[in-house]
Amino acid sequence: MNRVILLMVLLLSSGIVSAQDSVWVPDKNERWFGVFGSFVKVTSDFRSDEGESAGAAKNGFGGGLMFYSPLRHSPTMSVGFEARLTMNPIGNSPLEDILENVEVKGTYTNVWLLGGIILDINNALSVKGLAGVVMADFPEIEQDNGFGKFKIDIATESVFGYGVGGTIWIAPSSFIDVTYLVCEPGFEIQYNSSTPNSKTVKVGHDESMVAISLGFAF
Repeated sequence: MNRVILLMVLLLSSGIVSAQDSVWVPDKNERWFGVFGSFVKVTSDFRSDEGESAGAAKNGFGGGLMFYSPLRHSPTMSVGFEARLTMNPIGNSPLEDILENVEVKGTYTNVWLLGGIILDINNALSVKGLAGVVMADFPEIEQDNGFGKFKIDIATESVFGYGVGGTIWIAPSSFIDVTYLVCEPGFEIQYNSSTPNSKTVKVGHDESMVAISLGFAF
């Protein structure tokens, strides 16, 4: 977590310095739309492969879009919406030690639908807070029942999620966005569903990550 905060501070600090050289930014009196691609770095227990709340996730990628409009009568504040996709592969999941004859593979795939408020610090730097709904999908699980492998279906979980971050305008119509995202989904896994001894295992953990994005505004 400390490394995440340090990374965000360093990036935002560099934006304050570069802000002295005016670059193109959206007109503060007009709406603007942005698209971006992201490198998604996992943090905390989400990247750990030990413990009940471990996610064993690896760094991944993502992308999305954002739309913001200036708040009425405010020269420095805007409100808007962000839709983000994050995809993080799974490594050595602790579930393979808890459940018998299973293999966990694939990716954590999250769709983040977040409302946000942006506060402009100066001409090229802004900070923001986000909150909304996350549709979280667990990686694929296969079980070997002795006669062959079959997939275990896991329903997508819709949960509350939030984020904090900042945006630095680096060139005409271009920006770097750094956003820390958090949600806490809980997945129900129907285990041994092909036998009379079927049981349900509840898996819950924090999913936290830093999305470092390069984007373009219109």
